[in-house]
Amino acid sequence: MTTAADFRHAVLAELNDIKARLDALEQRGRRAGKQHDGPDGLSDNDRLLYEALVAWRLEESRRQDIGAFRVFSNRLLAEIARTRPAERFQLSEMKGVGSSKTLAYGDDVLAIVAAHTW
Repeated sequence: MTTAADFRHAVLAELNDIKARLDALEQRGRRAGKQHDGPDGLSDNDRLLYEALVAWRLEESRRQDIGAFRVFSNRLLAEIARTRPAERFQLSEMKGVGSSKTLAYGDDVLAIVAAHTW
């Protein structure tokens, strides 16, 4: 049986992993002379979540050998960062997220959102 402490530990470990991946991506972007600023109008907390989602999408697209835009668009990642869905049905109701994307990516996205929601 998973305890609250186990869950908290797992979420914190995931958050640390995401932060490390973001740092690595930021360093690569600086070396290449570019940095992804993301959409305007995001709060600082929303921007952190957006950047975590962008990093996850990049890894996911590389794993599947597809374009990142085929996972989720920048617009959709910004909307997820703004609205912070907590349940699969909330994610599936967003424009650009159907049942197949909810099944394929929903758990990952919701875990990232949960890790950035305090």
